[in-house]
Amino acid sequence: MIKLGLIGAGRIGTLHARNIGNNNKCKLIFIYDTDNERANKVAGLYGSHVADTPENLINNSDIDAVLICSPTDTHIDMINLTAEAGKPIFCEKPIDLDIDRVFACIEKLQKNPVPFTIGFHRRFDLHHRALRDTIFNNSIGNVEQIRISSRDPAPPP
Repeated sequence: MIKLGLIGAGRIGTLHARNIGNNNKCKLIFIYDTDNERANKVAGLYGSHVADTPENLINNSDIDAVLICSPTDTHIDMINLTAEAGKPIFCEKPIDLDIDRVFACIEKLQKNPVPFTIGFHRRFDLHHRALRDTIFNNSIGNVEQIRISSRDPAPPP
């Protein structure tokens, strides 16, 4: 059983909490959000505890990995804290809006190597994977440019 901590209980954090709750291989142990009422609401749905600070969540020995679903401007700080704690990280996109800060974050991750992934779900989308495979199989010839418009069918509940 993988024990997870969730930072950010907004729209996407709540969606991830639901998915974790539906997976019998992991459990949502702690949730942190700057809006304590929102954190308590999500925690109540999944039998989780509310952390009073992100540091307390990240450094808790019961947490195996951390999902970062907080606002973009907090991602790098949360990534750095989690990497320093030696815990695997799933972070919602983007890492940051400033490319220099992103490169500095990558350097930090290289100094504190932990499993790390960005939540860009399109890489797992069946249609995108089929397009990728078609291109790499050279079954449509030499592709010079692709233009894609992609939207979710509806916002998550």
